[in-house]
Amino acid sequence: MPQFSNVAPNDPRGFALHLVRCPSGSSLVGIVTSDDLIGCPTHYWHGRTVPHEEDDCAACQAGQEWRWHSWLSAFNPRNHEAFLFESTARVTDLFTAYRDSHGGLRGCKFRAQRRSTAPNARVYLELAPANLQDIQLPDPPDLLRCMCSIWNIPLPNLDVEGILHSIPRVVVKPDGNGELVTPDGRIQKAEHASRRKDPPHARDSRHG
Repeated sequence: MPQFSNVAPNDPRGFALHLVRCPSGSSLVGIVTSDDLIGCPTHYWHGRTVPHEEDDCAACQAGQEWRWHSWLSAFNPRNHEAFLFESTARVTDLFTAYRDSHGGLRGCKFRAQRRSTAPNARVYLELAPANLQDIQLPDPPDLLRCMCSIWNIPLPNLDVEGILHSIPRVVVKPDGNGELVTPDGRIQKAEHASRRKDPPHARDSRHG
């Protein structure tokens, strides 16, 4: 039964946010809004990234290797956009080192970039405490519920292993929101970033 009302909710987004990965040849800038990150093993399976199942994993049975990914929530102060940022295990180690030394991730400003236009090039990450004097960060979303919404996992079954229903393709925003980065690591002007039209390779989520 739909839940109708005559006023808009405080947060109309629901659980789903844009899932963003570091694009090729440009940078992605954000400020972390979640206190921590979450992660799990994933497979690149039938053209999409899906979570690994503990029991009866079809991807494992087909011989597909798994890779561990993490997600955190972030905020772009330039356009006030909230999004989820995906990282590989290697990049996650940098976030967790910051978390352990600063007591949490919220308020951490990051710039992720691939210095090569190759779709699977290594991701470089710069981290520093953000100046929040003139910025009000949004409340953090429920990361677990966000990922379950993306993967179409029924929320009442979060504690039930092996239940996934019609996993949809994850929609990924292909462009960064920072500067273009040349193959030799030089930063170009930010306004050129909007001219990029080529999306990253479909297997971008497998590397980092």
